[in-house]
Amino acid sequence: MSENNKPRPFVGFILLDSAEWNQQKFCNDLKNDWGYSYTIDDENADIVTLELDGMTASVSFMPTPVPDGEAEENAKANYIWPKAVEVAKNHKAHLMIAVINYGCTPLEAAMFYTKFASVCLKQENATGIYTCGNVFSPHFYCNVADMMKQGELPVPDWVYFGLYRTEDGMCGYTYGLADFGYDEIEVLDTNAKPQELRDFMLDIAYYVISQNVVLKDGETIGFTPEQKLSITKSAGVALNRLTLKIEYPEKY
Repeated sequence: MSENNKPRPFVGFILLDSAEWNQQKFCNDLKNDWGYSYTIDDENADIVTLELDGMTASVSFMPTPVPDGEAEENAKANYIWPKAVEVAKNHKAHLMIAVINYGCTPLEAAMFYTKFASVCLKQENATGIYTCGNVFSPHFYCNVADMMKQGELPVPDWVYFGLYRTEDGMCGYTYGLADFGYDEIEVLDTNAKPQELRDFMLDIAYYVISQNVVLKDGETIGFTPEQKLSITKSAGVALNRLTLKIEYPEKY
């Protein structure tokens, strides 16, 4: 882990276009999709809580929108889903998902969080998910979550890859690595196309999370034995924190 970061609880919000949720459907989908059983507590129908090895997972129904317009504001950065702001603006209620890790690895907690979230997104009135600093469509999030069924990690559900352009070139940043205890990454002033830069950051994030690699200031990283891309830790440009600046290769 980074010297300055500690893994955090995984928290997200399922946006609903009506103030209701079908707990029985949630339980059925959780069983059918991922093999977990849950018995409904009729006295507390608005909350589902599971105690698992080293973690506690919960879903809480909130009959109001996410407070302070937070989901709408963060949805503005989603360049993948044009409807993100509209969906966030129009939601009427939400499900709050939380996975608290007290003995498992951050990776194990993240995987279960994504399973929980993907099941919640199957609610008929679910319109999106506000997580890792952005709002994603149910279709996108659930398709990525299904990667776990093929033994792959759903990193795009965990890390948002921000892109922006300056006079000096295309820039990018990650938002979500800190949940695992790692430093966020920035790549600055490149001649890359947007998709190329996003793929580059995705490959690095996947490597860091899957291999539990701590990138450090002054070291290098590469995708071939000969490639040595510099790593520099300094004040963030797009993020208000210290970040790792990674050199972009001449060819990728």
